[in-house]
Amino acid sequence: MPKDPPTPVDTGPFEYALSPEGREAQLTDLAYKCIVQRLRDNTASPNETVACLRLGTERAKLEREKIKAESLLANAKVENLESERRQEELYQEAIQMMKEYAGSNG
Repeated sequence: MPKDPPTPVDTGPFEYALSPEGREAQLTDLAYKCIVQRLRDNTASPNETVACLRLGTERAKLEREKIKAESLLANAKVENLESERRQEELYQEAIQMMKEYAGSNG
């Protein structure tokens, strides 16, 4: 028995995102919709099926959380370094002002 032709994926109204990040999200969403449709039509390749299964695993979720945590940690380190640099500048300014004050007093 021949297979039915695949049904087209309904993308709905489509407006291009203004940012590269938004565009990437749109394209990713469209790709997921296409794969879901192909899974429903039994036309998805084994690679597509395995890729979908991997996305839903606990390991994949933990890896995404780990990446987010590492990013937050890196940002916190950068902020901490900037804060230390600014504090050192303030100390240097205070020392300079004390030297000037001591020099004009004596």
